[in-house]
Amino acid sequence: MKKKKNKNNSYLYYVLGSILVFSVVVILFYKKPETFDISAILLDQTKPVIYEAYKTENNIFPVINLQGEDIKRINKEIMDLSDTKNNASNFEYMYNVSKDTLSVLIINNIYVDNIKHINYKSYIIDLNTLRELTNEEIYNKFEIDEETLRVFVSSKFLNYYADLIDAGYVDGNKCDFECFIYNCNFQDYLEDNSFYIEDNHLILYKYFNTYNKYNYDGFFTDESYRFVVK
Repeated sequence: MKKKKNKNNSYLYYVLGSILVFSVVVILFYKKPETFDISAILLDQTKPVIYEAYKTENNIFPVINLQGEDIKRINKEIMDLSDTKNNASNFEYMYNVSKDTLSVLIINNIYVDNIKHINYKSYIIDLNTLRELTNEEIYNKFEIDEETLRVFVSSKFLNYYADLIDAGYVDGNKCDFECFIYNCNFQDYLEDNSFYIEDNHLILYKYFNTYNKYNYDGFFTDESYRFVVK
């Protein structure tokens, strides 16, 4: 005689299994990501990781509140930059802690004949080793290479060129893409790049000349120099 399967038990197992899977998914979804306890490595426990060394009327100069040879060098470079600034410049900074990296971006706004030019300088520090990451290490961290970056930047400038034509700033018959790049004083896709990690995204800051005989003034803003790579 064949035994009859207990449909009620099978249904019960199905329900319990579904509840278990759902519970695991919910736990994983709401689990908070691990964060780096930066307070444990602060040089001065009474101050934040970045604090203001001193201020002038238009400038604020930061100090990285960590120890290590790379940190000493970076702090000296920032102070040296502040010493060489002139009255026609405006010095700013921003920083971000993303997982186990600290990014610091120095923004030096320089005014020449009432026209603003921007010098960017960035530092990305591994908080585990207190070392500044090289470009190659940054590439590896985000699984990109120089060719990937070259293609990415090139595509962004091609988009800018097309947008300028559409907006009537450039006549494509008189100034081709190479002409546009030349007038932007653009040297190389891999040079003068300042990387910044913001909320685990790789950001590239790259200044280019927007004041030339074709008068791009009014089309580009400071955000135009910021590119989200990945």
